[in-house]
Amino acid sequence: MPNQPTPAQLREDPFLCRFTLVFDREGYSPAFFKSMWEEHRIACITYHKHPGPPWEEAEFIEREITLSSGEKVTMRLAERGSLVGGAADAIWMKEVRKLTQNGHQVSLIGTAYQLEPDELAAALFSRWCQENFFRYSMQHFDIDSLGEYETTPLHDTERVINPAWRDLERQRNALENKLPDRRLPVHRAQQRAGIA
Repeated sequence: MPNQPTPAQLREDPFLCRFTLVFDREGYSPAFFKSMWEEHRIACITYHKHPGPPWEEAEFIEREITLSSGEKVTMRLAERGSLVGGAADAIWMKEVRKLTQNGHQVSLIGTAYQLEPDELAAALFSRWCQENFFRYSMQHFDIDSLGEYETTPLHDTERVINPAWRDLERQRNALENKLPDRRLPVHRAQQRAGIA
C-alpha cells in the first residue's frame, strides 16, 4: 500500500493510521477492529450494528459533505466516542450519526480517529459508487469468475445473436401477434358484405 506513514510517524502520533478500510455492516466485528488497530494501525469504518438509543436532536449540526465523486451534499451529523464490543474485544471508536429527514439516525463507527465527522461520513456514504460498480460487473462481466483458475474453450464458429437483431425480432413477433385480432373484424365485415 503506497504512501503509508513511517514507523517514526506512527510512534509520534497515537491516532495516525497506515490506511483505512471502509466496508458494510456485514464486516462488523469489534474483535477485528481492535486487532486491525492495535496490531497493524489500520483504521476501519463501518455501520454500527448495535447503536443503542437515539441521540438528542440538538446534538446534530448541519454540514456540507464532499463525496469522493466531488458531489456536495448536506447532512445533519453528531459525533461521540463509543465503547464498542464486550470484555476482551472492547475498543473505543469514533461514532458519527446522520439524522435523516424522517428522524431516523444512521450510526457509523470507526477507528479513523483523525477524521472529522464529515470525512468519516463521506468515506462510508461514497462506498455506494464502488458497490454499484462491482454489482454491475458481477451482472454483466461475470467478475466473480475472475478468481477462478478454470477456463472454458470458446469455439471459433460459436454463433451469437446480435442484440439489435433480437430487439427487432421481438418487435416483429409482437406485431404479428396483433395482426390476427385486427384482420378478423375486417374479414367478418367483408363476409357480411358478400365480398369474401
